[in-house]
Amino acid sequence: MMPLPDPDSPTYQRASLKDGLQKLWNGEQPLSRAFWGYYFIGSILIFFVAVVAAIPFWVIDAKPLGMVAVWFILGCYAVFATIGTWRCTNRPDVGMYGVIAKVFIFLWTIALISRFMNGPAQRLLGSF
Repeated sequence: MMPLPDPDSPTYQRASLKDGLQKLWNGEQPLSRAFWGYYFIGSILIFFVAVVAAIPFWVIDAKPLGMVAVWFILGCYAVFATIGTWRCTNRPDVGMYGVIAKVFIFLWTIALISRFMNGPAQRLLGSF
């Protein structure tokens, strides 16, 4: 009989994260985990990762490139988390929560796009 993998091993954790992200993309995650875990908390964590990734650009006085790095990282994750969470709202077991999540995701996406177009996009284009 084959031994079970150690859940504390780095290999197991990488496989678990990959499986979780793949399940999110395929709409197979529970809605609560997709919305609160990946869409909400994940977005906050990615924001901090993006800011840390941009620090070297700010140190060498290349702030426009830092802004591009931040918005690129945030945009990629936002698209991924939004599509994945939206797909999870289509699961038959979510009921009315799926509709509520879709309304929130739609309104939040419109707000983010509007905020980006009226602020950072204009500053970014003006800085080159």
